[in-house]
Amino acid sequence: VTPREKGMLRAIERATRQPIEEMQLPSVDAVNDTRVARFMTRITETLAGGQIEMYRDLLQRYESENNVPAIDIAAALAKLLQGDAPFLLTPPVRG
Repeated sequence: VTPREKGMLRAIERATRQPIEEMQLPSVDAVNDTRVARFMTRITETLAGGQIEMYRDLLQRYESENNVPAIDIAAALAKLLQGDAPFLLTPPVRG
């Protein structure tokens, strides 16, 4: 925290009459573990929710017409949903 930011924090504390407690940011590994756990949970919930028959049929058709393993199709769909944003964080480079 820069000296300017410390002054701003003190002003916020005075205005709110509440102390601002310093917190540790989670590690990159902790953030990545949470993201993976949420991803797995979303898959489980989606499977349990049903109504995936149409998608299953489409993917079986794609798999047979293009001779692509189902796991590769699933990976491509996950990447498609994620877009250009990286799913996992990388540790910052220090130097």
